Amino acid sequence: MENFQYQHFDFTNKHQIQLFSDIWFNPETRKYFPGFVDTKIAFERYLQVMENKQNIDRRDYFTIYQNHYIGWLNITGHHSLKMSVELMYALHPHFRGRNLGNDMIRFFLEELKKSTLQHVEAYVDIENKASQKILTYNHFQQAYEDDVTFYFWKTLK
Repeated sequence: MENFQYQHFDFTNKHQIQLFSDIWFNPETRKYFPGFVDTKIAFERYLQVMENKQNIDRRDYFTIYQNHYIGWLNITGHHSLKMSVELMYALHPHFRGRNLGNDMIRFFLEELKKSTLQHVEAYVDIENKASQKILTYNHFQQAYEDDVTFYFWKTLK
């Protein structure tokens, strides 16, 4: 786990934008995020909005493992609670199937435990068995499901 690092996503850094695009627009990733910034034009608009927002309850990170960018993480705060965040993540397809997703989330949760946050939530596409396993492995509890989504949560404190 000491091989993991996180780097804030700089929405003005062209290299980081390209790395994110490689993960986000990969067909294997896109199938689990339907309707989320699903075109290059929407992505460019999203980057413009994010570049102009200084004080939002959203943080984006790149995951670095052994000097390779392997994935992306996002936490978005709940405005009403401030002690709970929603977690989104994606692992670059080249690094899938190596147990790095489990380690990436476990390491990030350890970092979050150092904060004042008390809860983490995650929504997972009902067909995304790999993410369901990752969250279960990291002791998230499944709270409910609907036709397309599982909802998971975890207490940090």
